[in-house]
This record gives sequence, C-alpha cells and structure tokens, in this order.
Amino acid sequence: SLTQEHLATLAKRYLKFIEPFRNNKPYFIDKQPVNFQHIALIKTLFPNAKIIDVQRDKKATAWSLYKHSFSQGHSYSYDQEDLAHYMNEYYKLMTHWHSVYPDEIYTINYESLINNFTETVNDLFEHCNLVVEQACYEFYNNQRPVLTPSSEQVRKPIYKEALTDWKKYANHLTPLLNRLN
Repeated sequence: SLTQEHLATLAKRYLKFIEPFRNNKPYFIDKQPVNFQHIALIKTLFPNAKIIDVQRDKKATAWSLYKHSFSQGHSYSYDQEDLAHYMNEYYKLMTHWHSVYPDEIYTINYESLINNFTETVNDLFEHCNLVVEQACYEFYNNQRPVLTPSSEQVRKPIYKEALTDWKKYANHLTPLLNRLN
C-alpha cells in the first residue's frame, strides 16, 4: 500500500542514515543480522541490491550466537529454546524469500567459504559484477574499525575451528540441539 513517493522517501532516509558509513564509496554492505526479515522491503526500495545469504551448519551458527554477549537486540540468543526457534524461523523465512526472489539471492555455503576461500570469493564477486582486489583475500590486514561481534575474527586469516567448535560443548547444548530442525 506504499506509494512510489513514500518508497522514494524511505530510500532517501536510509541512504542519509548510512551516509557517514559509506565515505562516498559506490558500494555499501549492510550486514545487520535482522536484514533477512526485511528482504522484500530492501528489494522494493533498492531493486538492484545484491542479497547475499551465508548459510552455515545450524549447530555451528547457533553456538556462535549463543556464546556471544551482544550489546542489544539479540535476547533470543541467550535462551537455548528461543535460539532454536529463531534459527528454525530464519531458515523457513529464507526458503520463502528464495521462492519469491529465485534469482536475486546469492547463497554462500559457509563451509565452502572456509574450505575453498579464493574460489568462493571469486564467485561472489563475479555474481556482484565486481573486480576482486588483493585486499579481499587479505581482509585481516584491513585496519578500519569493526563494530560488529565478529570484530576479533576479521583480524585473523580464515580458520576452520568455527566449523566444529560447538561439538566441544554439545553436552551443554541439549535443549538447543534437540529443537533445531
């Protein structure tokens, strides 16, 4: 029910909000964890937006969320049953978005990213019609501030421990593991 004028106003408002983060660059990545809930709005406001969905083993993802202490907005991650419900709903909603936007959501398998980093990055950049720069392979050398829960990880080269780290704690994660679909 939104008019084209209202949609244009919303798009301008978002662009104004992110202006300080863009630094006049032609591209901007918004990797807010809740963006998956707003894919229809994103595609409506920005039809050329590239949606990238990184899918990872549910148990590894759940463990990663559960062990972090977020500053705000992720209270579901502190309760194993709530976290399992959230994860299951995420996968259901992403299945829906893939059916609504079948050729507009690029899915990366996290395990492929870890095990075949260069090839996966090359494929992603090709999908986005971007040229890969050497700095993309050496992301851990970038000194810009990182204000996300992954701030420590982005300062390290790719490592494989995150694929199976949850297994060390599996006996403490029974409510979570039993509820993941």
